[in-house]
Amino acid sequence: MGNLPAGGPPPTAWAMLGLLSFPGKRTGHELKKWAHASLRFFHWSPAFSQIYAELRRLEALGHATAPRAPEVEPAEALLDDLEHLAHAARTASEPPGQRVADSPTCG
Repeated sequence: MGNLPAGGPPPTAWAMLGLLSFPGKRTGHELKKWAHASLRFFHWSPAFSQIYAELRRLEALGHATAPRAPEVEPAEALLDDLEHLAHAARTASEPPGQRVADSPTCG
């Protein structure tokens, strides 16, 4: 587990560690709502950018963990796959020697 800075963690780190000490899993958005509902009465309510930056830092130090979302294919790759599937379907349904586009039923 990593060490927090020698001068001590910044206030946002303490706030996030405090909010993360409660049982259960929370998103950064939920932590922001909790912080706004409670911390603003004592000091301040951190911005989303502060919360997410601090969570990444705490994770890098081994004080927090975050689940990773599965990789999502870019839209272009998905469109290419669909175009290849459509072409394969057209080719498979063409009678030998005739293209579907040349068929009298195609506009």
